[in-house]
Amino acid sequence: MTNDLLDTLRAHDPARPRTAAVRSATSDVVSRIADTPRPAARPARALSRGDRAPWAFGAVAAGLVALLVVVVVRVAPAPNAVGDGGTQVFGDVGPHLLLTAEGWNLDRVDVQSDSFGEATFSGPEGSMDLHWRPAEEHSGWLADRRTSTTPLDQIVVDGRQADLMAYAATDHTALWTDDVRSLELRGGGMDAEAFTALAASLAPATPEEWSAALPDSAISPSQRGTVVSQMLDGLPLPPGFDQAALEGAESTNDRYQLGAAVTGAVACGWIEEWIAARGVGDDTRATTARDALASAHGWPILDEMSAEGAYPQVLRQYADAVNADGTIEGGTTLTVEESYAAALGC
Repeated sequence: MTNDLLDTLRAHDPARPRTAAVRSATSDVVSRIADTPRPAARPARALSRGDRAPWAFGAVAAGLVALLVVVVVRVAPAPNAVGDGGTQVFGDVGPHLLLTAEGWNLDRVDVQSDSFGEATFSGPEGSMDLHWRPAEEHSGWLADRRTSTTPLDQIVVDGRQADLMAYAATDHTALWTDDVRSLELRGGGMDAEAFTALAASLAPATPEEWSAALPDSAISPSQRGTVVSQMLDGLPLPPGFDQAALEGAESTNDRYQLGAAVTGAVACGWIEEWIAARGVGDDTRATTARDALASAHGWPILDEMSAEGAYPQVLRQYADAVNADGTIEGGTTLTVEESYAAALGC
């Protein structure tokens, strides 16, 4: 998920770190944790891509799921994952735009709502990322992009005038609004002419076309309850855990992103229980919370996710910190209490 969605949800998160210094330090610590080489011989993905922040949110808040500390990438479904490809018909949420140029496919999608979401396409010339945000934020994002790009001519995308900008000779972005959303299309591996031609092929899809184009890793709202239940199987649930809220969110998520939301909700609940227990001197409750978090090293969904991103690694670092001295090291020393909400998306 991109840092625009992160910032919006963090702005309404009462548990977020209160100072810019703590937020900055948490970002630095999380980045260093994720950059630490892991002993397992499995591919690791970088945390940041282009000019994005190395964040993604992993929790449920007001019906929206966001992700922290991961670059959202396509994740192949597990053998027991629910998903029937083109036979699914997804709800009419989001812009439902597809690149219709030959050879281009939808690789990953995260539809949070009409106002928030993103999708990734891949094709012969490279890759394209589509993001949508609230329309009222358009001028801010336009100004932000102009600080790090070279403005080019306006182009037409989905029948609208879009501002084309270049980060480099083969890295371009275009921003436009459809009056409901601010949209951005970014592509790498092609020059401005090729980018413009490809952007012109972005077009609205019917529900059936959209459903047929979705990758197997996409989890629809109708599938969500079953998949969440599978992910939670065997995980110790903290007191007051609201499984129904996780299962009932009306969003279409990549399996990795949903896994981060599920495991983040469990870990956050146990960390909150540990903090509360320590506050009242209840050693029994604190020990139960520590033991539950220690079990994160055996959570199957985290093992599955580890090959695709850093969220499992960061979550387990916080679990280990709770079972040690309660601090996180990564160039800066932070306590679990002051940094877990931002690091795990609580």
